[in-house]
Amino acid sequence: MPKTSVNWGILSTARIAHTFAKDIVHCAQANLYAVGSRQLDSAQKFAATFDIPNAYGSYEDLLNDSNIDAIYIATPHTLHADNAIAALKAGKHVLCEKPVTTSPEDLERIINVAQVEERFFMEAMWTYFLPAINKAVEWVTAGRIGDL
Repeated sequence: MPKTSVNWGILSTARIAHTFAKDIVHCAQANLYAVGSRQLDSAQKFAATFDIPNAYGSYEDLLNDSNIDAIYIATPHTLHADNAIAALKAGKHVLCEKPVTTSPEDLERIINVAQVEERFFMEAMWTYFLPAINKAVEWVTAGRIGDL
């Protein structure tokens, strides 16, 4: 029987991770499975706040958990590329907070690793899914507003 839910791990307990943890519970196919921090007590406090069953005191331990399908990266921007690459190489799909990187070269590195590892990688840019954006894409694709 195919798996019907995604086990999520959160990499970092930064403020934006709190927003993700509050929002992901609204997705029926998502299971908030683990959180990792550089400090175990921080991960444990975060896990208790959001009823997450697993807390890790290192990012490496989080990424080594074979039950995790996808990682949400909430670290500072300058760490995104290295964190995303580590998660992809650990066999995880990745949703990375914006901005995804601080340089085009780092983004290329991430894309290359995602392709080699055959993992999904995406920037957490919610505006892509707004109805107005979808309608604009539809109109441009259909040629309704002329050449761009």
